Amino acid sequence: MVVDLDKYRINRRFIHEWFIDNAEGDVNAAISILAQATMCPCIVVAYFLGEVTGWTPELARHIETLRKFYGYTEIRNKPEGCTI
Repeated sequence: MVVDLDKYRINRRFIHEWFIDNAEGDVNAAISILAQATMCPCIVVAYFLGEVTGWTPELARHIETLRKFYGYTEIRNKPEGCTI
């Protein structure tokens, strides 16, 4: 399955701001909450959070788990600096 992050870019700013203001660093909870609030796939939220968290090992594990679980084969338009 292929996901294009650009299709969800309208939510990017909200995801960044909400995480900074409300998440207290809890990436796991933020992914769940923001995916529901924005109607974006969890993997999209995770990639957008990478820009805010600096691509932490914890986030990398979440992204890899989501890729395997949902069967993503290609992620298009990854953010700059993405290491995953």
